[in-house]
Amino acid sequence: MKERRSRLIDELRDKEYREAYADQHVNALLAAQISAIREQRGLTQAGLAERIKKQQPAISRIENVNYARWNIQTLREVANALGCWLDIRFQSWGQLVDDADSYSMETLRRDRLEDDPVFFGSQAQGQVPEPVRWMQKQLFPWLLSNHDNDQLSRWLRGLDLPSFGDAEPPFVWIGRAVEVEPEDSPYRSLLIDRALGLFSEIEHGVPRPGEQNPLPVGIFNLLAMFPSVKGWQKLNEIYQDGPLSGMMLPAPVQSAFLSALIRNQVDRKLESTWLTIIREGKHDWLPANEFDAFEGLKWLSPRPRIDAIAKGLREMYMSQYGRSKLGAVKLAATFGSLMEDVKHTFKNHPSLDEMLWKAGQRIDWDETIVAAWVKVFAASEEDRTRLLEGADESDSRLLTSVFGAFPLASPADVQTVASEPELAPV
Repeated sequence: MKERRSRLIDELRDKEYREAYADQHVNALLAAQISAIREQRGLTQAGLAERIKKQQPAISRIENVNYARWNIQTLREVANALGCWLDIRFQSWGQLVDDADSYSMETLRRDRLEDDPVFFGSQAQGQVPEPVRWMQKQLFPWLLSNHDNDQLSRWLRGLDLPSFGDAEPPFVWIGRAVEVEPEDSPYRSLLIDRALGLFSEIEHGVPRPGEQNPLPVGIFNLLAMFPSVKGWQKLNEIYQDGPLSGMMLPAPVQSAFLSALIRNQVDRKLESTWLTIIREGKHDWLPANEFDAFEGLKWLSPRPRIDAIAKGLREMYMSQYGRSKLGAVKLAATFGSLMEDVKHTFKNHPSLDEMLWKAGQRIDWDETIVAAWVKVFAASEEDRTRLLEGADESDSRLLTSVFGAFPLASPADVQTVASEPELAPV
C-alpha cells in the first residue's frame, strides 16, 4: 500500500494528470457508491429508478464508472431514495490521495437511519431497530404456524404494515427481520419455502397485462436476499421455460428476477449465457448488460469460478474496447474497478491473486487487464515477493517480466507521466 501511495503522489505532481485523475476519481466513486448503497439496501436498479420517478436505464447510466454528466438535483433525489444525504465540498489534493488509498466497497456503504448507532445504538450490543423488532414479532410466529400464505402475500403487497418504512419496499422489512438472525436460523429456510409457495398464486410469477402487482417483485427479491437450492430450482425452471420472454412486463419484475437468478446459482450452467451477454452487451429478454453478466459470473457455484471470472474480464475488454473505443484512461479505470470488486467479493480466498493471474495467462489477457491485476493484487513489494515465492520457475519468469513492466514508485525514481495516463482503481 505504501508503494502504491508513493507512486500516486509522484504522478499527481503533474497538473494535467492530476486534473484528469480527479475527474475520473469523482465519476467512478459516485457511480460505485450509488451501486454499493443500492445493493446494500436490497434494491434493484429498477427499484431505485421507481423511487426517483425515472426508468431503469437512467440508473444503469449513473452506475457506469465512465458517466460524467452529473446533476446535483438528481444526486439529491438518489440520496433521499437511498436514505442518505448528499455531501458536496471542495477538497485538498492530499485528500484525493487519502481517498484513493482507502477505497473499498466497505467504505462506500452507508447505514440507514434505523441502523445508525448514533440514533439507535449498536446491533452488536443486541439493539435491533424498532421496525425490525416489530416485523420479527409478526413474522416469526407466522412462519412457525400452519397458516396459509395469504399473510405473506399481504405483507409483500404492503398491507398490514405500520406507518414505518414507507420509503422501503415491503420485502426489505421482511428480509431484515430474518437477516439479523444467525445464518443457521430456521427462519431463513422457512421464509424461502413460504415465498416459493406463493408462486401458485401468480401465473409463472408474473402479473397480468396492465397489472401493477408488487407480489412477484417481492418474491424474487426475497429469493435474491436468501439464495438457496430450492430457489435456484424454481428460478431455473422459469428461465428455461422462458415465461418472461416476449411479454411486456414491468421493468421491476424483470430486474428482480435477474437479481434472484444471479444470486441463486448452484452450478455453472449459465456461464456461457453470461459470457455471451458480455460479448454482445444484451440478452434476448433478460434486462442484463455486460456488468450484470459479470456479476453473474461471480455468483457461479462453487464460488469463486476463477476461470470464468478471468474469461469475463477478457470478454469485457474486447467488448468495451471494440464497441465504444474507450481510451486508455477510461479502460484502466473500468478494469481497476472490476478487479477491486473481485478482490473485495472474495477477500477471504487465500490464493485469489495467484489463481486469477494463472487463469488470465492461460487465455492471454490483454495488457490493460494485466495492469489492473498488478495495481490491485501486486501493489507492494511484499505482495510481489509473496507471489514470486509461491510461483514455479516458469510463472516466476513471467511475473518478474510483468513486475518489470510496472515498477513500484520510489521517491528517488519518479516515473515520467504518460500523455494519456493510466489511473489507479477508484
